[in-house]
Amino acid sequence: MGEVMKHTVANKVEMKRGSLNGKHFGVLALVLGVSSAFANETQHPLVKNVLVIDEGVDLSHAGFSKTRFVYTGRPEDGQYDKAGFPRNVSGWNMISDDALYFPGHVLNKFKANAAQLKQAFYLYSMFEKGDANARNQIRQNQQLQQLLDEYLGLSHGTHVAGIVTIMSEKTTKIESVNVFTSSKETQRRSFSWISIKDRLKRMKPLAPRPLGTSSVYDTKDSVQKLVQETTKDDLRFGGALTRYVRASGFGVANLSLGTSMVDIQRGLEGIWQQEMVRQNKDPFTKRSAEQQANFIHARDTIFRSSQAVWERVFADNPNTLFVVAAGNDGDSRVQNAGNNDVNFATPANSSARFANVITVAAATKEGVITDFSNYGIRTVNIGAWGHAVPSYAPNNMAVAMSGTSMASPYVAGVAAKVRLLNPRLTAAQVRSILERTAFPVASMKGKTTTGGIIDPQKAYAAATGAATGGLEQGIKRSSALRSNQFSVDILATTRALADIDLTAGVVAKTDDLLKQFIR
Repeated sequence: MGEVMKHTVANKVEMKRGSLNGKHFGVLALVLGVSSAFANETQHPLVKNVLVIDEGVDLSHAGFSKTRFVYTGRPEDGQYDKAGFPRNVSGWNMISDDALYFPGHVLNKFKANAAQLKQAFYLYSMFEKGDANARNQIRQNQQLQQLLDEYLGLSHGTHVAGIVTIMSEKTTKIESVNVFTSSKETQRRSFSWISIKDRLKRMKPLAPRPLGTSSVYDTKDSVQKLVQETTKDDLRFGGALTRYVRASGFGVANLSLGTSMVDIQRGLEGIWQQEMVRQNKDPFTKRSAEQQANFIHARDTIFRSSQAVWERVFADNPNTLFVVAAGNDGDSRVQNAGNNDVNFATPANSSARFANVITVAAATKEGVITDFSNYGIRTVNIGAWGHAVPSYAPNNMAVAMSGTSMASPYVAGVAAKVRLLNPRLTAAQVRSILERTAFPVASMKGKTTTGGIIDPQKAYAAATGAATGGLEQGIKRSSALRSNQFSVDILATTRALADIDLTAGVVAKTDDLLKQFIR
């Protein structure tokens, strides 16, 4: 269904500064109207809170001490029947179907390697900030690259949740919905968004040996078996996730994840190449016409299954605003790379069909769209800071990362505060406020539907004004909030993120770090 919006360290250090070229990443057709009036029904009292649907979040991190949601039974928590899920937990693990949203075996790995990880995360943060020495040290050390690949991936949910927390000015509460890592260390992840990659991992090492001439793409029956194996749990996943979102009453959900037709095709190509190598053939052997037809059928069916799951979740939860990362496939050397208008992407492209979905591109702190960010004048809505963003990492650590994965929770945190300031707003109205108060920047023009980046203070003013005068009046009032000087308010809003201490527990600085990883 989509992979977390992360990147491969080895690939990234070979690119120019800031470039992220990796995948960090019948269907319902519902369009929810945006009216000028508020919803008639009373909003759920927890509508200002955020679900982080991602890798598990280490909510024991000190940064979440005031924002981890715990059901108290007090009247302000509302009627909180979690539709079969326990009420006294702070999240759910969708893979292992239990309350261990941040698995103990993962946290234990962070604790066991804490000293080394603090050094590695500091070095990586310096690389993200443009330090050439840090870049060279990472580039020269494969062991360090492997360590960073694994632990940055496992830090992804915690990092995302930290941005949500800080950008809401710690006014929101957070729950973690883990859709990637089982609490059972040996359980494989079989949902369609990552099962293709898991299949490839299980086929390694690639020891060439003759296995006849058969391929999974030879017959319709064999390719259908592949499709069924890949998508077998999607229906259960979609049902469980939509129930959890609805029952939580939370008004914002962040999705720093996704997949695309291109991603799935790459995975299926990998399976084909593995099969050819095992048969002592050229991995780029051309498929027959029948094999190619079966290949296309597998690609399209797996993508549609993933897309259908997300669109079911969106349709069943019309008053939750889903904030989605656009993707990190931008590459100026390849025509339309990262253009979501011409490439099928899910769930990012759902913002064109659902008014309770908003898709976010990544910008520098100064508001310039990054070269790695996906874009789309019809499918990507707004930009936000997503380059070298500091935030939390598990076991009370911190690290800077780049990606639309970081831009999305920036918007989610702002959306949460908008819902706090005016809880009568519907999800569609919150999206409208975020879009219509965007700060116009030249680099976003022609790249997003708004041509701008999020303007938190202006959005807050619109939400507050709408509480007494209606949506249109609130937006009108916010337009007079300030002059057209980008740095005045928007950079001030990012200061709390930028001030996160990345040096805590670091013994050596970049000049001495390389030797820490040579055994």
